[in-house]
Formats: sequence, structure tokens, C-alpha cells
Amino acid sequence: MSTPDTSIYIVGTNRTWQIRAKTLKLILTSTVLLLIGLAAALLYQSIWHLQVVGGWEERYAAENERNEKMRSVIEDLRERVVDRGTLEMRQAIYSNGPDPEELLQKNQRQQETIEAQQLRIEQLQSETNDQQVKLLELDVQLTDEIARYASLQESHQQLEIQRAILQDNLTSLNEELVQQQTQGAELQKQILSLQKQLAAIPKVVEKPTQTLASTATSRSPALAGPSPVAIEKIQLNNRNGQLNVRFQLSNRDRKRQTGFLQTFLVYADDAVTPVKITDHFADPFAIRNFKNVRAEFKNWDKNSLLRVVAWNAKKQRVYDKTFPLNKVN
Repeated sequence: MSTPDTSIYIVGTNRTWQIRAKTLKLILTSTVLLLIGLAAALLYQSIWHLQVVGGWEERYAAENERNEKMRSVIEDLRERVVDRGTLEMRQAIYSNGPDPEELLQKNQRQQETIEAQQLRIEQLQSETNDQQVKLLELDVQLTDEIARYASLQESHQQLEIQRAILQDNLTSLNEELVQQQTQGAELQKQILSLQKQLAAIPKVVEKPTQTLASTATSRSPALAGPSPVAIEKIQLNNRNGQLNVRFQLSNRDRKRQTGFLQTFLVYADDAVTPVKITDHFADPFAIRNFKNVRAEFKNWDKNSLLRVVAWNAKKQRVYDKTFPLNKVN
């Protein structure tokens, strides 16, 4: 037979306050029980501590009493031993022991030995002090030598740096000397070339019917007007089968000149053929005094001619000349 469920119903207008009062009562009861438990635990701990402390005090008193008894026994034994030793010494001295004078002499010798040893100890101490002073002096000298070595090492490093700088300067001077020697060799070659050209001038006068390739310049085509630029200091060199051309494009006018320049190789038949700026790729230039120009040609023939053409800013031809290649160095 099952037990019926019990249902509690609170009737009235203060049901909420009744529930809150019940909860508060439960909390207060739990708090009071907890405080009572803590008070009981503290009381038990205090009683246990007092019992432990009392036991230790009794043991400490017993140990002190025992120690006092042991001390009295030790003192009694010590007195007995001293009295017996004194008695034995007296019996040995006055019965069958050595002569007191001998004992005094022996004691005196021992005293002298002790004094000698003390003097030796004092001497050793003085020697030790002297050695310490010497060690301190050597330490100071060693510190000075270390500082001197550090300064010498620093000076050596500075000298190494100066040597490296001087070595770099010497290397750069050697390079400049080599460049100057190379330039001197090139100038020598140019001088020889000019001498050969000067030597060849009388032959040109004697043979006016030479071909166009053997003359200094060929006849230039008609230009737009007086040329404001000129070609000077032209150099033609053959290096490993490659033609190197160098010259100065000079300004003959006071005004700044701008335009286009083209350098190319032609044969005698094309030396006077008009050239337009669109026919060849031209390099722009702008000069106040002069401009150094360089050109290289891999495939060339001594029978061909070097043609230099310049146009002004309006793309009008202002310079057009050819130079022979039969006397290339």
C-alpha cells in the first residue's frame, strides 16, 4: 500500500514573508551550530596544548636534575684523579725519581729550546712579511707591464690601420700610374699617327688624282647654312679587330647648341648621299663648349669611310663629313 503524497499549502496574504522567515531561521540556526563547533574545537586544542606543555616541563625538570647529578659525579672523579696524580708524582720525586737539579736543567734546556723556536718563528714571520712586500711590488710591476702592453697593442693596431690606409693609397697611386702610362702610350701612338700623317702630306700634294678613301675628308653635301659645330681631335683605333672612334663635338657659336648626331660607316659611293634624320637612329646632344663622343664598330673595312652627320633642333643638317679608315692605328 503506497503512502499518499503530502502537499503543504500556505493560505493567506503573507505566504512570501513566511517563506523568508523560515529561510532566515534556518540560516541563523546553522550559523549558531557552526560557532558552537568552532568553540568546542578551540577548547579541545587549548586543553591538549596545556597537557603537552606540562609533560614537556616535567621532562625538562627531570633532565636538569639528572644533569646536575652527573656533574657532581664528574667533579668528584676529577678531584680524586688530581689527588692521586699529585701523590704519585711526589712519591716518584722523593723515592726513586730523578734528581731535582736534573729536572731543573732539563726544564731550562726546554725553555731555551722554546725561546730559540720562538726566535726562529719571528724570523720566519719577518721573512714572510718581506716576501709579501716583494710580491706586492711585483704585482704593481706586473700591472704596469700589462698597461704598457695594452698601450703597445693599441699603438700596433693604429699602425696597422695606417699601414692599411697607406697600402690603399699606394694601390690607388699604382692604378693612376698605370692609367697615366696607358694614356701616355695612347698619346705616343697618336703622336706617331700624326707624324705619319704629316709625312704623308707631301705625297698627297704630288698625287692629286688619288681615290676618295685616301683623302682626309670627302666632299660634303650641301648644308642648311654655316655649321655651328665641328669635329676635333678625332681618334681611330683598331683593337682586336674592332674599330674604336673618339672625337670632340665642339661648339663654334656662343649660344648653346642642341640637336642630333649620328656616326656610321659608308662606302665612297654613299659618301655624298643625302641622309635624313629618319633614315638612321640619331643621338641627341646639348653642348655649351664641347662633348666627347665615342663609337664602336665590330664589322668594318679599311676601304670604307666614317661619316659623321649632325642636325640642329629643327632637324636641319648642319654638319656632314666623312673620314678615311685606310690609316687606322
